[in-house]
Formats: sequence, C-alpha cells, structure tokens
Amino acid sequence: MSTIDLIPQVSSLAMLNCTTDVDASLLHRCAETLLELTIGISKAKTFFYDANGNVVVYPYLQVLTLAEAASCFSVERASAPNIVPLPSLKKLTIRNTYPFDDNVVFRGNSATLRHLDISLDRDTVYVLNKTRALDTRYKNLIVRISKSYQSDELALVSDADMNGFIRDFVRASQMLRLTKWTPVDRFVAVAPPIHGFTCLKVLEVRFISMAFLDVLRLLKVLPNLVKIGCGIDRLGPELQDIATEDLPDHVASMYGKAGKNLQVIALVWVREMTYSVAPEYAMLMALVCPKLRRIELALKNISDF
Repeated sequence: MSTIDLIPQVSSLAMLNCTTDVDASLLHRCAETLLELTIGISKAKTFFYDANGNVVVYPYLQVLTLAEAASCFSVERASAPNIVPLPSLKKLTIRNTYPFDDNVVFRGNSATLRHLDISLDRDTVYVLNKTRALDTRYKNLIVRISKSYQSDELALVSDADMNGFIRDFVRASQMLRLTKWTPVDRFVAVAPPIHGFTCLKVLEVRFISMAFLDVLRLLKVLPNLVKIGCGIDRLGPELQDIATEDLPDHVASMYGKAGKNLQVIALVWVREMTYSVAPEYAMLMALVCPKLRRIELALKNISDF
C-alpha cells in the first residue's frame, strides 16, 4: 500500500501548484469524492489522466477554481478526452490562464453551472471563442469578467475574436460583471448584433468610466435589464453639444423607453466623476426607465444584486 492510499478521500482540496506525480496521485485519489477543488496546473493532461493513462472523472465536483500555477507562463495546453468530466459543476473560476485546448470544463453541465468568474488573457479569449464554450444551452449564468494581471496583450486580440467572445457571454448570462477591464468600447460596439438576447438582467461595470450615451445604447439593445451599475464621467459626442435645458427632451425623444424594464440604477464613483453630476445622469436615465424604483448615487461599490 502506498502512502497516497493512506490519505482519506476528502471532499475539499487546494493544490496551487500541481506539478509532481505525488500531487497528481493525490488529486486522482480524491476525484470521486471532491465537492470543491482549487488547483494550479501547468500540464493539462494531469487533470484528466492518471499515471496509467486512465481517464479521470470528477462526478460530484461542484466548485472548481483553476488557479495560477507557479509555472503558468509555460502551460502545456492539451485537448481532453471525449468525456463529461464535471457533470455537477456549479461554480467555475478561471484565474489568469485557461489550461485546456478545448471546452472540456463546460461539457455536460449546462443544467448546473450558475457562476462563472474569469480573468482574461489572450489565449483564454482565443480558446473559448474558438470552441464556443458558452452557447445557447447555458441560461441565467452569473458572470464576472476581469483582466488578467499579465493580459496587456489583450489589445492584440482581433475585434472578431473579442466580439464573438462577448456575444457568447451575453447570450449565456443573466448577470454580467466587467471588472478592471478596459475594452468596454468593444462591448458597446458589439451591442447592436445582440439585440433580442433576453437572458441578461443585470449589468455591472466596475472601476471603468463610461459615456452616458453608451449606457443609453446598451439599455436600448438589452431590453430586459433590471439593474445596471456603472460609472459615468461624460455625456458622449452626440449629446455634449446640446444645451443643458434641451437634454431631457432630446434624450426622451431619441431613446423613448429604452430601459423599459430597468428598476435600479447604481452610479458608482469613478475618478473622473464628481458627486454633483451623478443626480443629473440619474434623472436623465429615469426619463427612459418607466419602471425605475431605486437610484444609488456615487457609491464606491455597487450593492449586491
């Protein structure tokens, strides 16, 4: 009997640098009992194959965090076997890099997966966009997207790849959070083609300033939004030259009831926004939101949705 066999098959395991055979053996021993797993892997095959080449499945795993491995800069991506390895997955967190070359962690769990927290780098965008990991099978996901600390190269991602990636998230999401993430302009630009996507009910944009005009555009193409949280620091090019006293009539006539289902507006403080202008933006938005019942102004953090 090996030392590994003496270790109990636990329900929760954290391995921030799964690189040795011993690490892998412990992971595989507990595969059938794990409910929660935090793991950093540099070799993707380690997750799905044991030392004898047998396929490993995690039948009861509900919470998976793919953490940053110490050797994350040299991840050996690999396609997984044609299996459903995570049929019970409820929450998936991807930190800094997606270690697989296909959509394996999204297979067969569209009925259970509800929370997705992902940090983007260029390879992650490419792989998930290529494999269409999120498609119409997913409904009512709660999604948080942030930018990986090493992802300055996101600027190199093609517009087509990024737009396709964003569209898939909007199709699948009930709640979408963009946190410390810069391509908000791309999100707004891709809005017209997503008209009619009815899942998204909550949109939160943290620590990023937006133009009031862009917020109106998003409301118009995401008709079932119930709550929006963002920082607004300017009117936008089409509104900035309109006299202040004429703005209400212009906004009402051009955007009508764009936010026809919106109930909550949370205007979060951003560096460029002064508290004094927050009520003005809120009042203008109220003109196109007939069901509005709550306004939150100039907060450092958006309240829980």
